[in-house]
Order: sequence, then structure tokens, then C-alpha cells
Amino acid sequence: MKYDFSFNGKIIPCEIVYKDVKNINIRVKPSGNVTISRNALVDNKTIELLLIKKARWLITTIENYKAKHINFGNINHKFVDGEEFLLLGKTLRVKNINSEKFSVDFDNNYLYIYREKTDQGIKSKFHSWYRKTVIKEFNNQVDLVFEKFKKYNINRPTVIYKNMRTQWGSCNTDKGIITLNSQLIKVDKFLTEYVIYHELTHLLYKRHDHNFYSFLTSLIPDWKQRENMLNKIFIDNIGGK
Repeated sequence: MKYDFSFNGKIIPCEIVYKDVKNINIRVKPSGNVTISRNALVDNKTIELLLIKKARWLITTIENYKAKHINFGNINHKFVDGEEFLLLGKTLRVKNINSEKFSVDFDNNYLYIYREKTDQGIKSKFHSWYRKTVIKEFNNQVDLVFEKFKKYNINRPTVIYKNMRTQWGSCNTDKGIITLNSQLIKVDKFLTEYVIYHELTHLLYKRHDHNFYSFLTSLIPDWKQRENMLNKIFIDNIGGK
């Protein structure tokens, strides 16, 4: 059941779910959506009073999540000085530089775009550089992680990259292919590393069973913490299955 809660002029859309629970549970998802779990005996007035009590916490939590969101959509970059650009867990600022030849470089603070005087086809040239950067970065990371899997007599899988909205990655065990979400180029390397470990583990254990998670834990004991971090970052709260 949908319910719009209003507080100091702010409308907070909520979803009320009926469950066999003793207390009222309020959860803010990383997407910013609010879910309220309640049993059938709790009336709406009780829920409203609890929401008023927790209103400031709700608003603060939602705003914090929004500040950490990474948009999955294709952002229409304008390539103007000062524009924000997410790359490998860093928020970079675009800095344009006149040049005889187009190229792109970056450090911990800036994304340097060396632009030709004619400035023709800037978006196409930039996207070509971006695709090459994604492929190079992810292939390097897969090569490093795969070193841990060589002793299990499996072949290095073919790696492809797609802009996906519902998964961090996937594994086709029959064809020996893993697919990585190209949007992972926006997050810190150690989070992408977790996704790669996860998908490579499927080459040994197809299902998410006890053996799968025991093996994954033996390789990266903090995998659950990394998964939770991805849940908090990505706007759709995707789960790399």
C-alpha cells in the first residue's frame, strides 16, 4: 500500500507492507524509497505518529543516500570546465586544455580533456576513449584476480562489458563468459574486484549455495561488506548475482 507522508512541506513516499512482525519497522533503501513493515493490528494513526517522531532521521538518511547515488543512465556530459565526472571511485572535475591532438588524462582531482581547435566530434572521441579505458581497466583487474583461480584448472573466461541496470555482473558457465556492468568503472577498484571474484567463483560453483559462499569467503573474507557498500552506492540497489 502506498502512503505519502508530509513533514515541513516535504513529501516522503512510503510503501506499507503487512507482515507478521511485533514492532513497526521503517527501512530506507539505498534508492531512497521508504518501506514500513507492520502487522494488521497497527492502525494508520500509530504509523503516522512514529513517522513524525522519525521524520528528521528519515529526511537526513534519504538525503545522504542521494548524495552517494551513482546514476546508471547515460549522462549527457557537456564537457565544460568544472563539470563532475566519476571515475574509479573519484569525483573528478573536467578541465579543458587546448591542444593540437585530442587526448584524455586524469589524476586524483581532474579529468583533463585535450581538445583540438576544430573541436569536431568531441563526444564521439571522448566516448571512444572511455570505452577503451573501461576495457583496459577491467581486463587488468580480471587478470589480477584470475591468478587466484589458475590452480583450480579453469580457463580464463572471456570478459564482456555492458551497461546493465539490474546486475553488477553475470557468468555464463557453459560458454565461459563473464559480463561486467560498465558502470563499475565509476566505483573504487576494490568494489569491482569483489564482483569479479563473485563471477569467477561461479565457474567452480554455479549456485549460490554453502559451497559457493564458503569458497568466496576463503578468498575475500570481507565480501559481504563490499556487497553492502555497492548496495549503498548504486541507485537501483542491484545485486550482482
